[in-house]
Amino acid sequence: PDEFQDFEFIITGGRPGHSIHDLPCKISHCAEPVVLHVEADFKGPLLSIDVPSLSLGLIKLGEAVLCKFEITNLSQLPGRWKMQESPASLAERNEEVSPFTIDPPSGELGPLGSCAVSVLFRANICQSLRTVLEMEVENGKGSHIPVLAEVQTPRVCLLSSHLHFDELFLGIPAKATVKLFNQMLLPSHYEWGELLGSQSSSCLVTISPERGCLAPNEEREFCVELTANTKDELSDLALCCRIRDMLEPLFLSISGQVKGLHITYAIPSDGKESDQEHQSEASPELLLDFGSEVPLKSVVQRQLIIMNHSAVDAPFTIEVDYFSSGPPPPEEQRSDIVDIVLEKTRRITRQIAKRKQSAFRTALLSQGKGLAFHVHPSAGTLKAFQELTVEITAYNDMWGEYQDDLLCKVGDLEPKSIPMKIAVKGCPIFLQVTGPNHPLQTPIVRFGAHISGGDTVSRHIRLNNPTPFDIRMDWESYNQDKDDDKLVDLLVFYGAPFPVKDMDGNEIESSREQTPTDQTSYSPSSATLPSYREDLNLNPILEDDEDTSSDETEQLLTSQKIISVVIRPHEGVPSDYPFCITPKQIVIPAGGAASIHISFTPLMLPEIINKFECEGFALGFMSLDSKVVREIPGKVTRADGHNVVPLRIDLQAFVKPALLTVEMDHERGLEFHAVASSLIPDNRLKGVLTDSATTLNLILTNNTETPLYFKLLLTPPFSVSGVDPKKNLTTSHSDKDNGEDRLVLRALQNMLVKVSFHTTLELLTYQHLPEDQMLSGVQLLQLEKGDRILEFKQDLVIEYSNKAAQVLPMIAYLTVPVLELSQDSVDFGTCWVNQTKSKAVLVMNKSGCRSYWAALLDEAERHSDPEVFSISPSNGILEAQSGGFATKTHLVVHFTARDDVDYETTVTVVGMLGERPCTLRIHGRGSHDERYEERRKS
Repeated sequence: PDEFQDFEFIITGGRPGHSIHDLPCKISHCAEPVVLHVEADFKGPLLSIDVPSLSLGLIKLGEAVLCKFEITNLSQLPGRWKMQESPASLAERNEEVSPFTIDPPSGELGPLGSCAVSVLFRANICQSLRTVLEMEVENGKGSHIPVLAEVQTPRVCLLSSHLHFDELFLGIPAKATVKLFNQMLLPSHYEWGELLGSQSSSCLVTISPERGCLAPNEEREFCVELTANTKDELSDLALCCRIRDMLEPLFLSISGQVKGLHITYAIPSDGKESDQEHQSEASPELLLDFGSEVPLKSVVQRQLIIMNHSAVDAPFTIEVDYFSSGPPPPEEQRSDIVDIVLEKTRRITRQIAKRKQSAFRTALLSQGKGLAFHVHPSAGTLKAFQELTVEITAYNDMWGEYQDDLLCKVGDLEPKSIPMKIAVKGCPIFLQVTGPNHPLQTPIVRFGAHISGGDTVSRHIRLNNPTPFDIRMDWESYNQDKDDDKLVDLLVFYGAPFPVKDMDGNEIESSREQTPTDQTSYSPSSATLPSYREDLNLNPILEDDEDTSSDETEQLLTSQKIISVVIRPHEGVPSDYPFCITPKQIVIPAGGAASIHISFTPLMLPEIINKFECEGFALGFMSLDSKVVREIPGKVTRADGHNVVPLRIDLQAFVKPALLTVEMDHERGLEFHAVASSLIPDNRLKGVLTDSATTLNLILTNNTETPLYFKLLLTPPFSVSGVDPKKNLTTSHSDKDNGEDRLVLRALQNMLVKVSFHTTLELLTYQHLPEDQMLSGVQLLQLEKGDRILEFKQDLVIEYSNKAAQVLPMIAYLTVPVLELSQDSVDFGTCWVNQTKSKAVLVMNKSGCRSYWAALLDEAERHSDPEVFSISPSNGILEAQSGGFATKTHLVVHFTARDDVDYETTVTVVGMLGERPCTLRIHGRGSHDERYEERRKS
């Protein structure tokens, strides 16, 4: 009881499949047996192939491919197998014999055994093979292997079998391209052969690359270079290309038209290269137009395009028919050290570059024709299909209307003649002082500022003629008025407008041959002189009959003009004052110079005008006396006189009245204050002075733009005591001044002038003259406070070189002392004999001048002995009054009676400076009566 028993159950299958059994177990003492239900699946041999599929890849037709794999028995049972291509695949391809050879095709594998199987495929037809190899296992489950293979043969084609050369030139290799395309996945080997056809002997063909291999589906481009040695049209040429394993070769046919040298000419529409349309040979007229308003001395450039439409190189030469340029100057050899120095100094570099440019221009114009066309490049080789731009540069140094031809020779073609024209306008004459490249188109001669009515001022003007021809100039001067409302000038000339004149200005017969003048009018820019037009249509004036024949009219036009009319805008009035030009007619030689003088005479202005501007201009009309210079038929014509723009020189001057600006020490002007006491020095031992000066300063400023020459006129007691700086004192060379010394004050400068009033003893005497004898300008003033003042009036006259005067009023106040006594008499009464009595009198100075006084007794009293009267002090100094109060001092008079008589005397108080004397009368009586005695107080 409670035990168990293990049993081993073994079942053996007879054939593959599912087996079900019930196994009963009888147990003792158990009515029913125990049933064991058993189910089992029995399998046969299990064979496995080690590859899932066979991919044979790309195979060329006719080739065989061998591949191997293994079959393994994964079971414990021996297995019989057999392998072949699926009959269904063969039926689908409509084949009876399989292209596969299996070795071994069948066999038996022991338990867990394996064997190798090889499969050989033979590519007999081109195809994309998709098939299955089936393996059958006896009493087992079979399997299959998918097989893939691509069988192809080489196949290459030309994308274009015909090659045509559009641009084929004799003896010039021409290149083109062809393409080979490999239509298959197999590499294809190619090789180009020789040129075939009846014209192959006159042509040479090279192709690259010549041989090689094309990758699968590759498209390769080949360069074909053909050289034709015949002018015939190419039509029978072929090039062979052989492809390995292709039965038929490929053939490329070649054709083309052989061309020669082809040249065309074109001119850009604006004369320069641009994207705009060109003026080509197909145009009605091929013309190099450099412009009809070309400024003188300017450089104008135009371009000619020479196009080579062929692959042939050809030499070319380009020449100018008449106005050819001279040889350019050789390049200067400079050392590296000089180059380094020049690079460091830009200014020197620019100067050298400008000098080189001027030398280059001079060399090109060295032919002396007034114009030169410089062609670059003028010779060379025109390359194949080259578009050559030729620059034609026009240099000029003379006005005129020019025409010429540009001769182009290319290879063996006929020369090509291209007409050129240019009209040069402007005045070549320039002033030496401004130079030829002055920024202002119209030079200005400024005379500066001058005083009214002054001397004539002249300017020496040197005129340069850089042209190769003599030019005669006739000068006219004009004044401009801003208020002038005239619009045009109508000038009528009888005979030549500018005839040749002698030294005296008289017209002489000219050797110049008159030629008809072109009827074209000239209109320069507004920046220059307005247009000058000569009216030549005067036939109605000159005709006698309206039915004059055409022959007579033509003869009249070719004859010398008798009457000419010029209409021009009015700008000024002809006048030789204040501007004048001498000589009126000059001839400036070619490449030389001549001089004229332009003078200005200052106007005399009325006093109400403070400043006047004189504006004018001078016109120099140019004439050409040589007929050859005026015209070369078919090449150049040059107008002159009123038909060309004259040389204009603007003239400017200012006239101002002679006037100096005066600055004084005080606002009250030239007012002198002097005192008579200045004649007595502090040290009276030196005596009385003869002259004492009171000085004021003047600052004279010249605010004009011209030097002013003048004199300062004064009479005593006034004088000019000094001028600083002293260099302003000069000797005038003007005829109006007779060589006198004058002061000169330059423009915008100033000078210090010291003006003095001289106090002299003579002037002090004027205070005692009666009014009818008083000098002019002198007056004695008596003030309420008691002052006595001498007033001196005079004008400081500034006399200029043009005799104009500027007046500065002056006044001087000379204060003289005034003495007065407090009383005019002193009475001592009766005094005891020999007893001295004293009384005081006040001496007063009521003036603003110090007074030096002295008291004098009567002359008889002064010599009496013993003395009766005496005074003390006998002299003194009274200062000038202060604060309106007179200064005072005591004059003590002493009286001593000598006898019992009456005494009387006179004391006169006088001043050293001409004061009016004051008289003091003194009276007294002597007595012996003691009652008159005055006792001294102890």
